[in-house]
Amino acid sequence: MGVEIKPFGVSCNLQCRYCYQNPMRDQKTTRPSYDLEKIKQAIQASGRDFTLFGGEPLLMPHEDLVDLLQWGYQKYGGSSIQTNGVLITSAHLDLFDQYNVEVGISLDGPGELNDLRWHRNRTQTRNSTQAVEHVIQQLCQRGRPPGLIVTLHRLNAVSEQLPCMNAWFQSLDKLGIRAARLHLLEVENESIRRQYALSQQENVTVLLNFAQLETQLTQLRFDVFSEMKRLLMGRDEQSSCVWNACDPYNTAAVYGIEGNGQSSNCGRTNKQGIDYLKAEDNGYERYLMLYHTPQEHGGCQGCRFFLMCKGQCPGTAIDGDWRNRTEYCGVWKQLFEELEQQLVKEGQTPLTQLPLRPLIEQQMVQAWKQQRTESIHRLLAWLTQEDQPTLPDPALYKNVGLPQVCRMSFVDRAMQSTWEPRLQSIRRALTLSSMALVGIWSSAVFTWVHAHDYFELYQRCAEQDLYLQEYPNLSPWIQTAAPKHHLGVIADSETHAALAGAIRNASSHAIHFLLNSTEPSSTATESVLTEPEHWYFNEAFSPLGASLFPRGLTIESEARKPYAELRIEALIQSGFEVEKIWLETLLTSSLQFSALHGIAEVHTPFFKCSYPTMYTKVKHQWGHVSV
Repeated sequence: MGVEIKPFGVSCNLQCRYCYQNPMRDQKTTRPSYDLEKIKQAIQASGRDFTLFGGEPLLMPHEDLVDLLQWGYQKYGGSSIQTNGVLITSAHLDLFDQYNVEVGISLDGPGELNDLRWHRNRTQTRNSTQAVEHVIQQLCQRGRPPGLIVTLHRLNAVSEQLPCMNAWFQSLDKLGIRAARLHLLEVENESIRRQYALSQQENVTVLLNFAQLETQLTQLRFDVFSEMKRLLMGRDEQSSCVWNACDPYNTAAVYGIEGNGQSSNCGRTNKQGIDYLKAEDNGYERYLMLYHTPQEHGGCQGCRFFLMCKGQCPGTAIDGDWRNRTEYCGVWKQLFEELEQQLVKEGQTPLTQLPLRPLIEQQMVQAWKQQRTESIHRLLAWLTQEDQPTLPDPALYKNVGLPQVCRMSFVDRAMQSTWEPRLQSIRRALTLSSMALVGIWSSAVFTWVHAHDYFELYQRCAEQDLYLQEYPNLSPWIQTAAPKHHLGVIADSETHAALAGAIRNASSHAIHFLLNSTEPSSTATESVLTEPEHWYFNEAFSPLGASLFPRGLTIESEARKPYAELRIEALIQSGFEVEKIWLETLLTSSLQFSALHGIAEVHTPFFKCSYPTMYTKVKHQWGHVSV
């Protein structure tokens, strides 16, 4: 994992129209401040060296830059910086030498080909481009050749510009540049797409052009081609983040540190303009659903390059929705096919043509179901050691088995410190107050009980001569629970005995009758897909335990309002007036709900969360959010 330090967030001295960070800039009208000590503490906590990033990191005052780079040299033997290069002076070059700083420069080409990296006006833009080209020469002369990031678009990569780009890369090769990373344009709005995005065939043409050019260069290499070839051969040990099942809630390849020391993710996955805190754990729900979702619906089902590509970067997903595969699927597929043919001509056998590929895919899918990932290289080595590896049953491919996990990411630390304990209190209040429904709503009530609340609820039930019974073996029903929740029933003694018998006999009719129109159902999530008529019908946060209607329990339509009113009254009678206010605040806040490919996502002014829901081939959404 790389550690990216962003002292000024996404603040920049340039105004590149296509920049993927523009949605974040639109949300921030002032340059944020930073605290060097908090930044250093966060770096040390990560246990890794760091890269100064942005926006533009060289906006940092020189004395602070010296402080941080010197500290990085003393702690880690050096550091890195990713910059547009415009602000680099001879003093900076001396610093890079003195404190062993590796430099990465973002530049789209020479002269007018770099005009999209706009600097106030055309004259200033051209002057800045020329200055950066001079900086690259100076770095090479000092024996510190920078790595380059080049974004491909209509100003530098259409057919008439390719001879100029080829000549430029040849000159860079002679200077001593060894590495260039080619980026397809990450499109943030339709205006940018119309003006600057290349077509699928244009992208393929320019990439194949550079692949051919690479064979003529002495030392400069475009990382994308070597990576894709290695992936086709099952060697993914050093592949970039875009090929490695990146989780947009916790980008494993990037650990961002903001100016105040708080964590953030790779900005390429940020489409709402908010630097969300990292989620606690990695998740792989995107890749499970892409594997099972037909290609015509935005998934990857049946693609023989899925193991290598995995739907590619979520930042380039179709319609900007990370639950879809990359919008550049056609580009990468053609390039994989071309490189696959090259490998075959060289006498090698790509993984795409091995009978073991389906088995490796299945092993990868099983790892994702367990909330972990696997290396293709390790799986291939393991399976080829077996004399006769067993190919998977095709029926296994039909079982999505999306883990019942709710992922959360808060807007910032202040929101986390406020709403994390509030959500816990709301969950506890709804669980404990459910006792009050026994004898009023029905003689037995189903409830989801969080592991942290189970013992307290059990004690309180015993004090009131009620029974709390956990039913862990209701597999069709327990799957609809929120994470770390258990399905339980609170009942009086007579109903408890009758209900236990009905559950043992799997009598859904008897269960339905005993619970007064409240029954477990695997289709209860349908109610989340439509906008609620009233705040207390809002089930968007049921996986968090913050809903008057426990997830997976169906209440008949005519009974929903009286049930909700009883739940509210039970909260108040049980002494949870404050929690009732917090719950109402949450359920009435501006929010945006969407569901696609079996994954629901909710955005609020406080946090965002995602969780499994019923599968839909098209997006269902409602609400709005203003942050």
